[in-house]
Amino acid sequence: MAPFDWKFKVEGPGAAVLRRASKAILMSNDSEPKVQVLEGNREELDEGKFQETVAFNFGGPKLAIQDLSFAPGSTPVAVTIARPLGIVFQQKAAGIRDIWIEVDEIVEGGNAENADVKVGDVLRCCTAVFTVQTPTDMSTWLNPNKKYNAEAFYVADNKKFEDCMNALISNGQPIDLPDGSKKEVDSISLVLERRSSDL
Repeated sequence: MAPFDWKFKVEGPGAAVLRRASKAILMSNDSEPKVQVLEGNREELDEGKFQETVAFNFGGPKLAIQDLSFAPGSTPVAVTIARPLGIVFQQKAAGIRDIWIEVDEIVEGGNAENADVKVGDVLRCCTAVFTVQTPTDMSTWLNPNKKYNAEAFYVADNKKFEDCMNALISNGQPIDLPDGSKKEVDSISLVLERRSSDL
């Protein structure tokens, strides 16, 4: 399998998330969930931490994957929730460099509660809509690069609260499909970390 390689420039918050991944891309199909923790890819790390691979299905021929490390005793949770989410997020910190976004409140009877999201779950990744531009080539002066909205994932680890919220809000923009039509984003996929004290 070929390595994952984005072929476009990204503008807006979280531009660093669209980068070359270190692993091969897995083939996608319509029966795959929009986000999942891949089974059989757990890797044990130092001090009881572990690494899991999450995969996002954006409807293309391949899954987009990301490796995430998790705290000892925690559980990775992958959910796709209809908009509006019904979640209030809050930024927390332990020192200068260790910051995270966690679920502070859940709207009773809302979509997040129905998806079994819990107060205290830590936001690790989410789907987002990015403005991308086609690659530049020699004929650019005749055919200017086109910009379009594409769905991708945003890694929330150690990011500013405002940038994470902008990534979630970006799902309000329609995405551009290959046939030239637009599609409204009706759900948002989240990868959460449920820490052992929250189990």
